[in-house]
Amino acid sequence: MAKKILLMTLFAGLWMQAWCQRKALLGPGQPIRLLVFHGTNQLEPGLRFGNQDFHPGAMIGTEWKLNQHPRSNVFVAGNIGGYHHKLLSSGIFLTGELGYRYRSSIGLFAQVSAGVGYARVFYPGEVYEFDEGAQRFQKASNTGHSAMLVPMSLALGYKMGSYRNAPELLVFYQYAPELPFSLSGLHQFLGLGLSFYPFKN
Repeated sequence: MAKKILLMTLFAGLWMQAWCQRKALLGPGQPIRLLVFHGTNQLEPGLRFGNQDFHPGAMIGTEWKLNQHPRSNVFVAGNIGGYHHKLLSSGIFLTGELGYRYRSSIGLFAQVSAGVGYARVFYPGEVYEFDEGAQRFQKASNTGHSAMLVPMSLALGYKMGSYRNAPELLVFYQYAPELPFSLSGLHQFLGLGLSFYPFKN
C-alpha cells in the first residue's frame, strides 16, 4: 500500500512539474502564501479554541493561475507544511491542489480547492505491531508511516489594495483525510493566511 501511495503522489508531482515548466516557477507576480492553523481530528468535538489544547501547524506555498481574469481565477497551488497533535499524531506533508477563486470589486474574495498529497505521519509515545508468528503485539520502531492526503479547502479573504500585487489576508478551513483510512487521520485545519509578492518586476 505504501508503494501505491508513493507512486500516486509521484504522478501528481510530475504532473505539476510539467505544468510549471510552461510557467516561471517563481518570479515576478508569483505569490508566496504563509498559513498557520489549529488542527483537530474530525472525531473530536469541534474546532474549539477555548476549552482544548492548541494543536499548531503551518504551511508555505505558492500558486500558478491558469487564467488572468480580473474577477475569477482557476489556479494550481502547491504547499509544504506540518502539524503537531500531542495526543494523536504529528506529520509533514506536501500537497497539490486545483482551485477556483472569485473576487468582488471591493477586494473580498472566496475560494475553494481540492487536491492530493503525501504525508509522513508519526504517532506519539510507543508504537506496537501485531506479530503473526507470536500471536501477540510487540514494540515497533516509531519511524512513521506514509499516507496519501486528500485536502479539500474553503477560504475567505481580502486583498489589501487595488494594485495587482497587493498582499492578501485570508481565513481558511481544510478537511484532509488520510488514505488508507485511519480514525486518527481525519484531519481538519482552521487558520489564518497571508499571501504576498516578494519577487519584483
